Amino acid sequence: MFDGVETAISVHQNPDGGYIVSGSQWLLKTDSAGIEEWRKDLDSGHARSIEQTADGGCVVCGWIVSAEFEGTGAWLMKLDAQGNKEWERNLGRGYAPSVQQTTEEGYIVGVYAYCLIFDPGAIQRCDIRMIKLDSAGNTQWEKTFPNPDKGSRLSLLDPDLSVRQTSDGGYIIQPTQGTIDSRLTKTDSAGNEEWTETYDNMRTSSPVEQTADGGYVFLAREVLPQTGEFIDRNWLIKTDSTGSMERLKLLNYEYGWSVQPTTDRGYIVLAFKEGTGWLLIKTDSRVMEEWERHFNGDGTQSLQSAQQTSDGGYILAAAKCPDAHQSNPGDCHLWLIKIAGTPPR
Repeated sequence: MFDGVETAISVHQNPDGGYIVSGSQWLLKTDSAGIEEWRKDLDSGHARSIEQTADGGCVVCGWIVSAEFEGTGAWLMKLDAQGNKEWERNLGRGYAPSVQQTTEEGYIVGVYAYCLIFDPGAIQRCDIRMIKLDSAGNTQWEKTFPNPDKGSRLSLLDPDLSVRQTSDGGYIIQPTQGTIDSRLTKTDSAGNEEWTETYDNMRTSSPVEQTADGGYVFLAREVLPQTGEFIDRNWLIKTDSTGSMERLKLLNYEYGWSVQPTTDRGYIVLAFKEGTGWLLIKTDSRVMEEWERHFNGDGTQSLQSAQQTSDGGYILAAAKCPDAHQSNPGDCHLWLIKIAGTPPR
């Protein structure tokens, strides 16, 4: 348990077997037993995503308040294995929800351009910028994909833009703002569009992940096409390498937060169900449920991230506050939870 954190965005296992955990304005590094090694405040930066890097450090993206951009600017920072800043970049007006180190140790960043964090109820045109940087953070190229929706309602509670490198060296883009349909766009290694697939009446609720067979998997909530209202039906969508739907699995929960492939070609799903609380669900490769684990049904614990570990188990990060709507981070605690690969029901 760690004091003074109001939310936990993500947790990743380090090459040394320890863990790096991020919140909105902090990073925390632990050893393999979950004992704190160092903690880093992000000062004016606000993190939305963090990824491990090959040198044992990490790269963080999100947004920063900037007079230059008359509001918020997309922001990126690289840290070494001890949490020291190596470099920092501002990437233009908007915010950056997605970053990943690429195979040649550069970086691919997904940006919602021109969107303002501080005006979340407004209708905004949130075009997608995909920016490729080298290992030192210098821009190599960028591509802009116009948002097909006339306007988008920006909400930090919604799932974010996801941009990931694919096994062929290209990229998969999953936008989520302002649409009732899910959409995947595949590009080549230079960011040129190869194909786009749309999944009607399915609102994306998790980042997309590539699977071992070259396909893709993500979670989505069903919506009414006439009104855009959510139906209490949640789906795991598995596609082939061209984006064509291969498998559709109905899951029994209110909201799905993330899905990740596991080493046995199954999936681990992080979800929330009213009256039950947070769920960790393990499926096999056919998406048949193998087990599920429940975590706290009283609403005070927010389970934000789950990742499979090198020993076949799982690490989870959760923030727990005295009240479900507690806004004082000094009264909240971060929990890291390590479980075995086959926990009992």
